[in-house]
Amino acid sequence: MIESTYVLRYKKGDVEIEVQGDKAFVEEKFKELLNLGGQAAEKREKAAVEQITQTEKSLSLGEFMNRINPKSHGDKILVFGYYLEKIKGYEFFNLDDIEKCYQDARLPKTKNFSPYITQLIRQGYLMDSEQKKDNKKAWKLTKAGIDYVETYGQKKV
Repeated sequence: MIESTYVLRYKKGDVEIEVQGDKAFVEEKFKELLNLGGQAAEKREKAAVEQITQTEKSLSLGEFMNRINPKSHGDKILVFGYYLEKIKGYEFFNLDDIEKCYQDARLPKTKNFSPYITQLIRQGYLMDSEQKKDNKKAWKLTKAGIDYVETYGQKKV
């Protein structure tokens, strides 16, 4: 009787798995190793994100703005919101926080923030916070707003 040897090989990124043997053994081990390989890749990815986050937490607002270099006031407001939430750890922010960001970044601010805030809400990048901050209306970034800033930064860096 001729014995059949089964071989399964899988490669994704820097993870490569190869299992050889009888069919039942190969299928069982392959599933087990594939799961381990996926967990290892996930751990590496999580570590890389944490390293980037730690690096960004030490960035000043000016350095962060230079890295992303937003042009319009709407984009600047989104980047300020991202900086406040992701780097400074704010749960939400208000107009005073945005004005202080303009001052800290040494950028001229707009005379009327209302149309920019309204447009960012319409675009789905900002949303009203359920809570007020210092007895004033507050906002927070939506998932789309966070993604927009992260994508904007990747295009510019």
